[in-house]
Amino acid sequence: MHFGKQILRFIFKPQCVKCGKFGGWLCPDCKNKLIGSLPECYSCRKISPDFATHQSCLSASTPFSKVIVCWRYNEIGKNLIAKFKYSYVFQMSETLADLIASSSGFSKLIKELSPDLDQAVFTIIPLHIRRQNQRGFNQCDLLANQILASIQLTDLQYVPNLLIRRANNEHQAHLDRFQRKSNIKDAFSINKSALLQLQLNSRGKNAKQNEAQNRFAFESFKLQKRHRQLPDNKNARNKIQTNFGLKPKKPQAKTASHLLQQKQNPKTPQSPSVTKIVVFDDILTTGSTMNEAGRVLRKTFPQATLIGFCLFRGGRGN
Repeated sequence: MHFGKQILRFIFKPQCVKCGKFGGWLCPDCKNKLIGSLPECYSCRKISPDFATHQSCLSASTPFSKVIVCWRYNEIGKNLIAKFKYSYVFQMSETLADLIASSSGFSKLIKELSPDLDQAVFTIIPLHIRRQNQRGFNQCDLLANQILASIQLTDLQYVPNLLIRRANNEHQAHLDRFQRKSNIKDAFSINKSALLQLQLNSRGKNAKQNEAQNRFAFESFKLQKRHRQLPDNKNARNKIQTNFGLKPKKPQAKTASHLLQQKQNPKTPQSPSVTKIVVFDDILTTGSTMNEAGRVLRKTFPQATLIGFCLFRGGRGN
């Protein structure tokens, strides 16, 4: 641990946000009082396996395939968020990041992303520049940096500025469902510079893949010349692919919607290299903020799967 942090912790000993015990921002007894969120559809809030959004709930206004939540927003959660966001206790990001990384909700998220981690993007709900300057930080950005650094997901692209908050709206906390929806409408836009950087990163990956493909073709040609045929042994071929940085292609099942779209638009280009986008926020209540962010992302990434990830779920008696 950094020496400066040790001094700060010695002078300002952290106390449990709930019971006040010294030794940490959340003591073991209070930590056990955190209640995991039930897997439910984020739109209708009925039970759904792995937090999947029901097909009947999916629409242009509710575009997320699932929104994974770690815990219910009980008294412990309220104290944690209040201390972190509004008392400006930056050091709590380490405690919260450790809690998140060890939660079942985060395990579900990693499982969801693992098949194509290098084609996924992790972003956050942004603050308006005035509010961020006033607060001095974006709590989601601090947490995301801590989490991704701790688990060392080097293949996952973290793009915190993919969305821009162009409207300095009223705080959502004291508004009802209908007021939240109108208050957050048209609050976000895509950051064109971040989008350009994503495109450049994608081109770089494609260039490396093409180079590996060319090298593989040349090696196969040499084998063919030497043995008069390419190796029929599947393991031998996979070994060559692995040596040249190529991933053996796995057949992907085509969904009904994909087949229908392909039939209607046979010349439609394939999906962009970004296949999944994770949007991170601290608290999910009615889902208005998440849906508005998803609506904007859907216009730019029409083929990408949108996944929400939140610490707490509030509302409806928690």
